[in-house]
Amino acid sequence: MGAARNDKGEPEIGVSIYKFKINYSGRTLRKNFASNISTKVGLRIMKRNLSVVGLCYLLVSCSNTHVNPEVATQKHAIKTEPKALSEKISGAWTLVGEENATFLIEKNKIYYPETVTAYDYQLTDDFIKVNYDGYVGAYQVEMKGEDTLVLKDEEEQIYYRMK
Repeated sequence: MGAARNDKGEPEIGVSIYKFKINYSGRTLRKNFASNISTKVGLRIMKRNLSVVGLCYLLVSCSNTHVNPEVATQKHAIKTEPKALSEKISGAWTLVGEENATFLIEKNKIYYPETVTAYDYQLTDDFIKVNYDGYVGAYQVEMKGEDTLVLKDEEEQIYYRMK
């Protein structure tokens, strides 16, 4: 009994796997063996590359959870913005030694209790312009703390918040 040959005259090699007989010619066997080896090597390389890519992704995603202190303080600063000048200066103000209010600043008007008069005013940056009856008084406004108001024109006047 001789070895079986394929159409090209090459001897066939039989391999049985799970009760199935698969016939390969010599050349096909070498080709399949080489392709299986290259496939296995390719799979190992691909698994290694995927592992490296996955590890890099994990490291990058973990490093992004670190909070930058500058950004955190900027967010905190946005939440605790200082009051607008109009809010800071509103209230009753008096000179040192006075028992009664010299003037009272509200949203749109300045009231002078001694003369029972009220005047419109406008705030721009750190200046207040008061529309008195005959003229416009312009004063530079400076707050020193929460309870001290400094108004400057030709002279400097210091007022204290009444409580």
